[in-house]
Amino acid sequence: MKNWLKVFTLGGVFFVTLAIPAQAQWSEAVLERVTSGPENDHLGYRSLALDDAGTLHLLYDRWMGGSDHDFYYKVKPPGGSWTYNVPIGDLSASLLSPTLAVNPLTGAAYTVFLQNGALRLGIGNLEVWAYNDLPVPGNPPLFHPALAVDGNGYAHVAFILQNPNGTYYIGYGYWDGQFHFQLIANSELGPFGSGAAPDICVTSDGGVAISFRGGTYQMYRVDVAENFSLGLLNWQINTVSPQDYQCYESSINAAPNDDLYLAYSGDMGWGFPGHVFYAYKPNGAMQWGPSTDITGTFSGVAPKLALSNDLSAHVLFEERSGNILTGNICYAANLSGSWTAQYLQQGDKYNPSLVMDGNGNGSMCYEQYIGAGNQDIFYFGYVEGISPLPNVTLALTPSSPPIIIPSTGGSFSFTANLQNNSSDPAVVDVWTKVILPNGSPYGPIINVQNINLPGGGSRARAFQQFVPASAPAGNYLYIGYAGDYPNGVASADTFAFTKLGAGGWGLGAGEWLCNEIREPAGQMALPLEMKLAANPNPFNPSTAISYQLSAYSYVRLRVYDIAGRLVQTLVDGWREAGGHEVTFDGADLPSGMYFARLEAGAQSQTQKLLLIK
Repeated sequence: MKNWLKVFTLGGVFFVTLAIPAQAQWSEAVLERVTSGPENDHLGYRSLALDDAGTLHLLYDRWMGGSDHDFYYKVKPPGGSWTYNVPIGDLSASLLSPTLAVNPLTGAAYTVFLQNGALRLGIGNLEVWAYNDLPVPGNPPLFHPALAVDGNGYAHVAFILQNPNGTYYIGYGYWDGQFHFQLIANSELGPFGSGAAPDICVTSDGGVAISFRGGTYQMYRVDVAENFSLGLLNWQINTVSPQDYQCYESSINAAPNDDLYLAYSGDMGWGFPGHVFYAYKPNGAMQWGPSTDITGTFSGVAPKLALSNDLSAHVLFEERSGNILTGNICYAANLSGSWTAQYLQQGDKYNPSLVMDGNGNGSMCYEQYIGAGNQDIFYFGYVEGISPLPNVTLALTPSSPPIIIPSTGGSFSFTANLQNNSSDPAVVDVWTKVILPNGSPYGPIINVQNINLPGGGSRARAFQQFVPASAPAGNYLYIGYAGDYPNGVASADTFAFTKLGAGGWGLGAGEWLCNEIREPAGQMALPLEMKLAANPNPFNPSTAISYQLSAYSYVRLRVYDIAGRLVQTLVDGWREAGGHEVTFDGADLPSGMYFARLEAGAQSQTQKLLLIK
């Protein structure tokens, strides 16, 4: 299975990955540092997400000082490494309160946040993100947005809003191409309602459940508002927490069968121990079941709840001494039918986020205080891979940095070195892209597949990259990837270059050519001998077209009809020496004669193909 990733780099964060069998045995987890200061990297209420392909998604807030916050996104595909950072939102704007969700089927990432005080939704796929404004009538002050995504790809958002009279309420809206806003009736909050911290989940039939801190100062409780079908205005609100506790943060999830699960924290007043509670509501029930104290011997607050496919519940919470967090993170689970709690991470660690996969494997991330006012992010969790990626390292070394391309276009050269870190042979793909000044990716430019490396072996090649005059002015990032094209990235490396203002003609628009440098310099590799064949031929409806290269070459393999019109491009990129095979599918084409033309360097061959239906 292919894995995918997003790439940009502006700093580091810590994360933890865990390899555990079905009972979530965190003793086998692996710890990774995901970001690295000197800036402060912080996690939101939900900062970690997992899709069905096993890819982990992370969104974090880099506090730059004062009111300056920057948001970054990165992923970890199965068996791969954490990617570079993708900037999220307008980094020149005032950004606050990011939260993350994914569509588990498609792997698309969603984030909702406040930009200059307004609600904004981002949807990302690889390096490309699209943004949508989520307008709230009257533009009231907004706080603490929460996010969930349903099976149709609709984004559901809960948040706190303040009316002109100063009253706080829970607001909700769903986005299906436009934003449908509701003010939840009977959700009025107390005078400090901006801290009501909602959480949200969706059910399979489009229903929504929102948990939040209801009540008022010194009478706080946890309420759950439910809407049982998409777009309905009739919300049912139940109080879940016991009357003798002041209750605050909550975390809510829906199981595949639409049962609801809730974890929340509370205490009996200032300075009293914190308790973490768990409650359950079967699908179709009108009331929540009784709450269970799952804290054990600890004093806990700020729970984060995740479910496994076996419907076991897993909760992280932060330990508190008096009214001060200790920096220790605890873990509670009901794997045996009763709840047990234990330390999971200790010492200057805060604000964890938790996900579970279908096999009971857990992953968490947390902030850690490193010193000198610096918070970094760590990952602790499972490391199993669906398709293990090769253990290789790719290094890109530009020849003469800094690289400045004139307005008329130009070129630069660099060396790509690929190292197999394992004693076993590896088959590796290598490809490159550029990130344009507006943050959009372009490429792949180089795309070399099925490179065979012996155990401990390496391969180095020099390239000349052309930049057209039509390329926009600004700062670029050149990125090289090694792994399983297009999404399984085992290693990546980057360097920067700058293109000056447009002017002159230079190369034609979009011609980002990249040639391997050999003797004489600048020549593309030419095969000494080519062989092209199709089997079967005649065929119906598809045939395997094989070709043989005696040298590493830039290859184009195209199919034309009898009038010379291009029908399909089967190959367009660098290929290693040796045998290759691709399939030409003529299921949608009429019977007749076609021509497969292979071009490698200055040489070409043509093979007749006869489609008979």
